[in-house]
Amino acid sequence: MRLILALSTVAVLTACNSSSDSSSNEALIGYAIDDFVLRGRVVAQSLDGTDSRETETGEMGQFSFTGADALQSDVVYRVVVSGGVLDRDGLFETTEQQVDFSGQRMVALVKGGELNELIVNPITTGISEYVLENNLDYYDYQQLMDNLPPSVQQLNSLSRHGVSDLSELGYAIGHFTAAAAQGSYQIDGLHNLVDSLSDTGSFEYFNIITEEMAEHNARSALAYAAQSDQFITSAGQFAHRLDDDQEKVVVGLVPDTQGAGDNNSWLLQDGLMKHYADEGVELVLAVGDLTNSNTQPEYDNWLRVMNQYIDSDAMTVLPVRGNHETTWWTPDGGAQIYIDNVAHMVTEAEHLPGYEDLSYAYRYKNLLIIAVDGYIHDNPREYDSGKSAWVTTYPWMKQMVEKYRDEVDHIIVMTHEPMFGRARTGGWGKIDQATNVQEDGPTEYGIAKRKEIIKFLADNNITFVSGHDHQYSRAAILVDDSRDISVGRIKHQQVEYFDHIIAGNASYKEYATSTFAGAFDYDQSVHERLLSRHTFNGRTETGLNSSILSFQGNLIDYVAYQTPHIYTQDDQDIFEANEQWDAFDYDGHQWRKIDQFTKVKGAYTRIVDSEYSNQGGTDSVVLRTLNKDGYMGTEAILMSYINYTFDTYTNSGASSGNPYANIESRRNNLDTMLQFSYLSDEDNGQTVTDVLMVNGTQQQSGTETDAGGVLVPDTEDRFYYHRIEYDDVFDGYLYDQPGDLYALGFVVPEGYELDEVEPARYDEQRQVWVSEAYSDGFVSGDRAYSADLLKGGRTLPEELQHLTNQERYRINGVNTASRVIWFLSNRDGKFALVKAGTAELAM
Repeated sequence: MRLILALSTVAVLTACNSSSDSSSNEALIGYAIDDFVLRGRVVAQSLDGTDSRETETGEMGQFSFTGADALQSDVVYRVVVSGGVLDRDGLFETTEQQVDFSGQRMVALVKGGELNELIVNPITTGISEYVLENNLDYYDYQQLMDNLPPSVQQLNSLSRHGVSDLSELGYAIGHFTAAAAQGSYQIDGLHNLVDSLSDTGSFEYFNIITEEMAEHNARSALAYAAQSDQFITSAGQFAHRLDDDQEKVVVGLVPDTQGAGDNNSWLLQDGLMKHYADEGVELVLAVGDLTNSNTQPEYDNWLRVMNQYIDSDAMTVLPVRGNHETTWWTPDGGAQIYIDNVAHMVTEAEHLPGYEDLSYAYRYKNLLIIAVDGYIHDNPREYDSGKSAWVTTYPWMKQMVEKYRDEVDHIIVMTHEPMFGRARTGGWGKIDQATNVQEDGPTEYGIAKRKEIIKFLADNNITFVSGHDHQYSRAAILVDDSRDISVGRIKHQQVEYFDHIIAGNASYKEYATSTFAGAFDYDQSVHERLLSRHTFNGRTETGLNSSILSFQGNLIDYVAYQTPHIYTQDDQDIFEANEQWDAFDYDGHQWRKIDQFTKVKGAYTRIVDSEYSNQGGTDSVVLRTLNKDGYMGTEAILMSYINYTFDTYTNSGASSGNPYANIESRRNNLDTMLQFSYLSDEDNGQTVTDVLMVNGTQQQSGTETDAGGVLVPDTEDRFYYHRIEYDDVFDGYLYDQPGDLYALGFVVPEGYELDEVEPARYDEQRQVWVSEAYSDGFVSGDRAYSADLLKGGRTLPEELQHLTNQERYRINGVNTASRVIWFLSNRDGKFALVKAGTAELAM
């Protein structure tokens, strides 16, 4: 026989001694957790029927059998929790999250005085009832429990897996059962788990849950438990409205503008600034290497360009020093000429004491900009001191963040050198070497300080911007420095990280991917480079990059562009000799998109593997909001996403005589970063849920770049055969082409029938909702989602066999038991449930 159960919550029961006087009675304290059971009836009855005790669950689902109602030692009890209501936050006064629990029950067997703790969940309930139905005893019950996979057994013990409280344990079990539903709602997971248990209490296939699947889902659930706060309130601690009317601040990044000899690339600088003026940029961050040789004529040219746009477009320009603004052999390390030319731009800033006009904090509307000069110790007096600019600046930087944290919405840290690099260690390596005068490697102090700084940047949602590499890339610097990117790359919890942007190139100098793409040797386990768009090294064209960050309330919108050009230093010299200061062909250069993201600060984020498994994908992820901060209270599910379309780059390594000889030849696929944010839309009479914003599915172009930065033809061996081809243009640029398919589900809110709502996607240009409930893609009847639906070549249900692979995005369905409406999509966007018939029909 198979074991049957129909429940929708979990209970934790803890048995402990009632006193130290060797009493024959034992206290039992318990909690009904996950969706907490409030005012539920709890009955503990001995199996021989001679003893029965009863109580009720209170806030946080807590109940107890103590004092005169304590359980008798060595007596086996059947504990049943039934009735009451399920409540998400466990509090009586917040009734918005409560649903009726009448007609449902939870069961566990417990022997008075034998165990310190007992977890009652769908599996223990099924096994308990099997034991009772077959007249087995408590020993058999224990044996059946011991037959469960080890990671599943961990879910039955509060102390084994290190979660910090009962809420986290309940979350872990809730995620486990949701994953067991294979993308549907939790209640189906409960059915599937119990139905998959054989007479032995172990998992059998039954076309539902195998032992391997149970192990996988349990490990995922335990990992997620540590992130339960972010999971349960995945809207984050930062709310934002769909149509927010707060002021938008637009920021542009100016990467290296150095030239050759005593020149800077003022011609390209001018073309970039004109582009920023056209795009409405009001704050410009120049991330170093303004010059090549730190000479006055170069500053004159740099300022002439900047002043033109500052004066005419009311732009604010904030610079930071690069390594080409240093001459370490001079008494001041080359700082004074830099200060003489740019100090007037930062007079309103707060400065790092002792290093005024070099490292500073600048408040601009809802932003705080912190400029970190990485070269403050590059002078003869301190050059070999072992001091780190980051370590020196860090205490002051913390003070600035603490001072302004509640006054601004966003913080940007700008510096010249990236936090990591492939050919050079960047700021990362310099911090690691702190206090090491010989600079022959990392120190224990430096490594610890670097970890502290990275955690600080991530905890404060800081955006890190830099230059130096003359190539554009965007990456996530991960707090988890044990994450080995060569083994087990798919992690089953959201990542802690900060955004790391290398602004690219605005000079005539380019570096090849053969040495400058990727990570330095020893830091490969502690970051992910998620997106990399290389300049055209080895080709006639050179790439000019722009990066535009828009901030509005808690929303961040980012777009990076590139325009190819054929200008050279010789061309600029001729223009300069003829005083043709506006020689850049503004109209003849098309800025084309190479990267983008949109998210609410603090978005739920996952990195999806493509490096070693083209099939790498997600488990199901439940994304919730609570009924506060303008949110209605919504539950959505990312059912699955598989990273089929990814970018690949190759480097050729370096010879033994090369200064970058540590670089190995490598062919890497770049991972995808998925981000999920919620937007409030509570005042809209059309939407019945909060708006879930999905980002990351269209940020890869599917290109492969060789060691010289040249695109190579698409090869099928890079992609798994189930990938759906959309006839993309493989040229390294991003268009509004479809991305990989993914599946979303929304739980229909209480008070609405399933046929009264429909899923919809927000059309940004027209500002209308467009239905995702395609009539020709509807799966008939009551059917749970299957991951086979998003795989090219897999057989579709009979009523959908008219759809081509490219039309699978039209598939949608309903699961009545779980109250989930699910659908497929292949684009980023904003999604919600709306009242049926109010959305425009999809074309």
